[in-house]
Amino acid sequence: MTFDNDEKYGAGTDLDPGELTAKEFWRGQHGEVSAKKLWKFLHVKKDFAQWLTPLLHELDAQEGVDYRIGRSQDTTSGGAIHDTNLRSARIDIFLTLDLAKEIGILECNTRGRETRRYFIGAHEEYLKLNRDSLSQMN
Repeated sequence: MTFDNDEKYGAGTDLDPGELTAKEFWRGQHGEVSAKKLWKFLHVKKDFAQWLTPLLHELDAQEGVDYRIGRSQDTTSGGAIHDTNLRSARIDIFLTLDLAKEIGILECNTRGRETRRYFIGAHEEYLKLNRDSLSQMN
């Protein structure tokens, strides 16, 4: 399966996650996802910490397994890093792709529904490719 525009929407992009479609946002994610970018993409109305802290607890997410805390490396997560001085760096939480997908799917708003539809479509495409591959082998 090929994903168009992966490099355009990858982790280093300066594009505003709040302006991307579900396809653009999710296809640009590899390995881990900035929780702040996900929060912005999902158009969550709650404050970042008030949204994420209960979710991590509810989903029984474990630091070091499902997420890590680190310094943000971009300008789209709420503020730019001007140098490597920790005082000017923004702290972010980096979620595993699986946890980010789960959070995105659970969000009860338009972006959450977009995310669910995107992953349902991606799964259906994957199953079709597997069926086609199997039928060609027979």
